[in-house]
Amino acid sequence: MKSIVKWNEFVTLGGFSATDVTYTYELNNVAEWAQRPEIEAAFPLVKMSFTKGADNQQIGLQLTNKGWEVPGQ
Repeated sequence: MKSIVKWNEFVTLGGFSATDVTYTYELNNVAEWAQRPEIEAAFPLVKMSFTKGADNQQIGLQLTNKGWEVPGQ
């Protein structure tokens, strides 16, 4: 993760605290083979993950006894 842009106020859902977090990320030390045009053509999500990191992304988090986690992960 590169930076946390913002987060919403915490809410209680089903007995758990939850929030939405907006963030940016940057991929470092990407394997050279993963950047080849034929890989990017076959796996468009790979190419998108290289270029979308600077854009704001959003994810929901839930507070557990191990800290904040993505539900179901």
